[in-house]
Amino acid sequence: MAGDPTISMLWERDEPLAALADRFGFAGVGEAVGWLRETLRTAGIGQVEQCDRLVLSASNLLAVITVDGRRYVAKCCADPSRLARLREIDSLVSWLGAEGLPVAARHGDPRRAEREGISVGLAPMVGGDLLDVGDPEQVVAAGRALAELHVALTAYPLGVGADQHLPGEQLVHGDFRSANVLYARGPGITCVLDFDDVCYRSRTADLAQAAVLLGTRYHAWRPTEVGARTRFLAAYSEVAPLGSEERAALDRDITAVLGHFGWT
Repeated sequence: MAGDPTISMLWERDEPLAALADRFGFAGVGEAVGWLRETLRTAGIGQVEQCDRLVLSASNLLAVITVDGRRYVAKCCADPSRLARLREIDSLVSWLGAEGLPVAARHGDPRRAEREGISVGLAPMVGGDLLDVGDPEQVVAAGRALAELHVALTAYPLGVGADQHLPGEQLVHGDFRSANVLYARGPGITCVLDFDDVCYRSRTADLAQAAVLLGTRYHAWRPTEVGARTRFLAAYSEVAPLGSEERAALDRDITAVLGHFGWT
């Protein structure tokens, strides 16, 4: 294996090596990579040949790795209370991939390994750049992609958190925005990432949040420009039309999201 990978924070201001020690108990980058290599090897998932980058976010550690000649993102979680939910999300993402949705379907069997209180799941590296809301073509593609995702999620047979399902709600992504959507010229939306916030809520609430936050990434959040937001909503409605009551609810939900962030 080549030299140590780079390490950084995704959005927090903490010092990354200190965060690595505090949150995961690893004394340094080499120890973290060694743990990952041994965990995937003993779980029968594969041999880590290279690790290029580590990124920390809350209780998650993302590692860009090469396993048996193929590139993956390993997402490690040090929060034991989330392990059962992560396994449910694995099943959901695998199902969406089998249905033809642009997601990073999990790798292999087993898809997830757990060791020393840390869980790690593998997702294949997908090509594309973070969604650019300054490009009308990308905004339209994103609107259609969210609509297709919403339609697909209504048919999901298992249902993450289905015991909390209320009338008028459905399974939704929960964090559809530029930081979690990849785009490439030609294929369009190549991947919708990060289903950690998947939940049951009305589709208009999810759509409103996505419309307002579509351009946000990691720092300096601001609302999506009105023209881009309008294109996004129109593209969504072409695929999954909204009834009159839903359109009224969408307007209220957009106002609520703007108010929540103090953007009114």
